[in-house]
Amino acid sequence: GHYGRGSTFTRRHTPSNMADGADDAERLAIIRHLILSAPDAELSQVVNDVKVLVADDALLDRSLPGLLREYHTEHLTVAKLPDDSKLVLSRFNYKDGEEFVDYAGKRVVTFDAVHASVANVRNADASELHGAGEAEGLRSEVPSALDEYVRGKYPHGAGSTSISADGSTVYVTISSIISNIANCYTGKWRSLWNVSRDGTVKGLMRAQAHYFENETCSSYQRRNTRDRQTGQLVAP
Repeated sequence: GHYGRGSTFTRRHTPSNMADGADDAERLAIIRHLILSAPDAELSQVVNDVKVLVADDALLDRSLPGLLREYHTEHLTVAKLPDDSKLVLSRFNYKDGEEFVDYAGKRVVTFDAVHASVANVRNADASELHGAGEAEGLRSEVPSALDEYVRGKYPHGAGSTSISADGSTVYVTISSIISNIANCYTGKWRSLWNVSRDGTVKGLMRAQAHYFENETCSSYQRRNTRDRQTGQLVAP
């Protein structure tokens, strides 16, 4: 029940015999699919299942850190910082290695993807913030309004802002999860917004729900917005 909507395997590559008959590249492709399809709040169960199915510690030791970092980045995992603030992890604020940039706090956050926890926080250098770009003025105005919006609409979630390397675009990410494993359900909202310096806003919204009381049932919805010309961010 943890393998996600749309999972398909040939007989040769069914989970029951995934450790046999497939080369490393084939097994890695299956592992990646299983992990990236894991419903939020159920990732640890899926990883444990994958470890049993693969039965190859060396392969998993090599592949899991990168796959889990990809998972947290694509699923907009919310990292809780030592000062109780939150950072939405995304490809927009990913720096390199295990580091993500917190533009609002002017910090660089080291996130341990395997243990899903913050390992370190340091002050960011000016070059890491892309602060000289024209969009920085807009980006600096967004966090307070974003925080107020998220508190009202997504009390279990968080929102973060980032800026493109050339300083021309502000990125807004919103992520919220609600789960009750004891009552067999989890749900996740993710949205990404691009705000260009000419005021054009476009976004991608994704909602996922998973129910698994007697049998598993997953729902995944995705919607792209049309470009809009606006003087301020448009809420979904």
